[in-house]
Amino acid sequence: MTNKYFPTPKVEIKLQERWMPVFAAIAVILHQIVAGRFLMALGLIVGGSWLLGLFWARSLAGKLRLDRQRKYGWSQVGDVFEEKVILRNDGVFPASWLLIEDHSTLIGHSISVGTGIGGGTSRRWTKRTPCAKRGEFQLGPTTIFSGDPFGIYKIQINYPEVSDFLVSPPVIPLPQQFDISTGYLMDDRRSTHRRAERSNISVNTRLFAPGDSLLRIHWLTSARQDQPYVRQFENINASDHCWIVLDLDKSVHISSGEHDSVEQSIILTVSLAHKFLLDGVAVGLLAQGDCFALLPPRKGANQFRKIQRLMAIIQPGELSIDQLLLRTRGNWNNATNIVIVTPSKKPDWLNSLIYLRRSQVYASVFIIQTSLDTDSQASGFSRQIDRAGFESHVISPELFQLPESAPGRIGVIDWKFTPLGRAIKIVEEGES
Repeated sequence: MTNKYFPTPKVEIKLQERWMPVFAAIAVILHQIVAGRFLMALGLIVGGSWLLGLFWARSLAGKLRLDRQRKYGWSQVGDVFEEKVILRNDGVFPASWLLIEDHSTLIGHSISVGTGIGGGTSRRWTKRTPCAKRGEFQLGPTTIFSGDPFGIYKIQINYPEVSDFLVSPPVIPLPQQFDISTGYLMDDRRSTHRRAERSNISVNTRLFAPGDSLLRIHWLTSARQDQPYVRQFENINASDHCWIVLDLDKSVHISSGEHDSVEQSIILTVSLAHKFLLDGVAVGLLAQGDCFALLPPRKGANQFRKIQRLMAIIQPGELSIDQLLLRTRGNWNNATNIVIVTPSKKPDWLNSLIYLRRSQVYASVFIIQTSLDTDSQASGFSRQIDRAGFESHVISPELFQLPESAPGRIGVIDWKFTPLGRAIKIVEEGES
């Protein structure tokens, strides 16, 4: 769908040569007092130029318009963002000079240009920009500067509206050994028996309402609040849901050139969520960076879009992984599966994970190997996690450098439809 924005401009006309109307008026008055052809001719030239410049400027102010069009409201790192620009002049006077000033925040993207346009004509061009960084950006505001060819008037057409544009982290293909088996209890992790029965998982409590079953009363909460409370249940397969916990503690992350452990952790988190959701697993998300991100386990494409949006805007914070686990332990119910993504090799936070065993939490830990880690350090910490009774995987930097792991689309994807209605995908090379 084509997305048009900036439809309502604010127009300003500024007189640059303020002396001209004053001079023209004085010449006319003097001509009445002291008759002379020179004064009359001078007044007509100056006054006529001023009036012509005024009509010219008003024509441009009312007839110059700019349309910015894009097909999608969001993209992915590595995609090529494509924006079509349409500049129209519906008036009879040409714009001999024209400057478009773009204040968009999307990195590397700007439609700023100096040009001109004839009367009753239009110009169209396409701006393509590779999306190099995740985040939430703004397209606009945009300003058009122009004026009459005499330099008497300057017009400014402001499009103050902005349009949000989201660039989400890429989804990379994961190796076969990352086929995570979720849904085992801690006591059953060495067996092949899966917990297949349906389980009612309590996710919250609320006030008792007429028609609620007495069997659903939560007696501890009711006694504490001195009024009846009941459990809210989500009927979800205990072996068919998991939480992904992302460690965004800035003290454990390393950024060195292409080896940015924050970006690698976020890419892995989104890719794992994508894989689990495709497998029919309900995925929840928990992270604490510059903002708190918590999404209860859900299935479907809408859940993945929520995860993508959160992972697009979140930045590292101060909270450590062990503090995050302990502060949010109320979210873990019996037979909860959690997947931890972290670059931390500190053994202290394992104590928080071991503490969660009381709630029969099954955990898989994905260890991001940073540029400062040796293979022995990463594998040694992995063995330590295994000895603690949890599953671990070491993620080497090579995973994010493989050719098949290149994020996004190579070029611009469009669709061509044959007369019989068949859709054919067309890939054009992107250009900036």
